[in-house]
Amino acid sequence: MKKILVVLLILAVTTGVFAQWTQSGRAELGTNLNLDNGWRSVGTAGANRVSIDWAKDGAKLGIEANAGGIIWGNAEFAAPNYAFQVRAQIDGFTLNQGGFTIYDRLWGWYKMLDGMIHLEAAFAGRDVKFWMTDETVNEHGFARLNQGGMRNGLVANLTIAGIQFGAFIPNLFSTNLVYGDIATNNYQGTGDATLGDFFLPSVIGIKFELDPFAFSTQFKLQYYQALVGIEWKLFPELKLGLSFEGRFDTVAFGPKADMVAGLNIAYDAGFFGAGLKFLFAQGNPGQFTARAPLGLANSAMGVAVLPSFWYKVIPSALRFDVGAGFAFGFDDQETVWRVEPALAWNFRQNGAEKIGDVHTGMGASYFLAANEAGIQRSELQVRFKWRFF
Repeated sequence: MKKILVVLLILAVTTGVFAQWTQSGRAELGTNLNLDNGWRSVGTAGANRVSIDWAKDGAKLGIEANAGGIIWGNAEFAAPNYAFQVRAQIDGFTLNQGGFTIYDRLWGWYKMLDGMIHLEAAFAGRDVKFWMTDETVNEHGFARLNQGGMRNGLVANLTIAGIQFGAFIPNLFSTNLVYGDIATNNYQGTGDATLGDFFLPSVIGIKFELDPFAFSTQFKLQYYQALVGIEWKLFPELKLGLSFEGRFDTVAFGPKADMVAGLNIAYDAGFFGAGLKFLFAQGNPGQFTARAPLGLANSAMGVAVLPSFWYKVIPSALRFDVGAGFAFGFDDQETVWRVEPALAWNFRQNGAEKIGDVHTGMGASYFLAANEAGIQRSELQVRFKWRFF
């Protein structure tokens, strides 16, 4: 209760101070209900939060409070050739972190020679991916700076005539600070890191675009990992994607290479669309579980088919999505399947979108997954979103 009062007081004071700035606010509520064991809440869908922002001439300030009792402060600035953001917990710097400050975002970049050179340093990076095209086998790539990836590092990228070439060095900014939601910096407070700690997990990336064709590849020195993607726009509405990821260090992963190959066919007519993905994977079961679709737990080799469909029932407000999938493991005839229908309503009537892209609206989705032993997961998700000012 005290924290809510603090937020309201801050909002009242800052609203007057920043009267000349553009204001915006948002709120979001959500829940997941586990239907296997009755209507039991098992977590939140998205973030139960309320926030307000002020923006002027490239600068943006904001404050946010969430259901976990944490208050975040945000400051960012963007110009044509440079940008910076810091988002940190401001309601108590010692909360369950042994005196460490919690940063959810701390990054900045420069562009030089009319954008030809891009240099980005991040302790807790933004939502960005480098040297990516088709994402069928790997949604994030090896050089992901946002939450859940290697958020700490340095990216250098050179663009010439539609060709990008660059490198990502992770773990470069190792200090006694920690990430916002996942304190996973390998070297915080554990002593000095060696050159091998930086360069072995480094990534070299290349991307080439010449409409309607795009090609990308990434190579990670550690474990000899490679990621290749190809996209081809056959027609304005139809896109074909191919991708491959492999780990070829047989000492670490056994005699068989850990690999995933995928094909993606996507059609988008504006008011409806459909997709079809095919995947093949092989490797040790533990590695395969992490990389393969639908989570085959025991098979070292398998295939999967994942169809999807969406339709704007009311083009201005209501969208329906459904995704499905089936996976088959060759080793012990293991099978897994899932289905996930979803509805999203936009109360502003300015376009039917997924609930994640709706500013003011509500959405619901149902996820059902099963294998040969029966239903493994049955879950209903409900979300409500508002934007004001």
